[in-house]
Amino acid sequence: MMLLAGCSAAAQPVPAPEPEPVATYSTVDELREAFVAAGGECPEWVQGDQVTLAAQSGSCSDDTVLSIYTGATDRDEVVGNLKTLLSDDLSLLVGENWIINVPEPELYVDKLGGTVVTN
Repeated sequence: MMLLAGCSAAAQPVPAPEPEPVATYSTVDELREAFVAAGGECPEWVQGDQVTLAAQSGSCSDDTVLSIYTGATDRDEVVGNLKTLLSDDLSLLVGENWIINVPEPELYVDKLGGTVVTN
């Protein structure tokens, strides 16, 4: 009598890909470069550091403002303030230590990460 022994390989689970690290920026210029690389337009860059609580901030145009923060507390306070001030017209992309106030922030979330915040 002949016995056949076979090995069947059990399907090994495919490991989930490692999540991309959340981008942080040391300067608002680095954030601007990433925004432009993601397809954003920045025709009139002015780093005016006018955003309250931001470590640095600048504007690309009348409706696009970029800012970076030293901590989540300041960033979150600015988001809360903007929700109150811009209750009808809020469009933000919020990252680990940054905010981009731009029309249609969802256009940039795939390349920059972050969370879209709107009212």
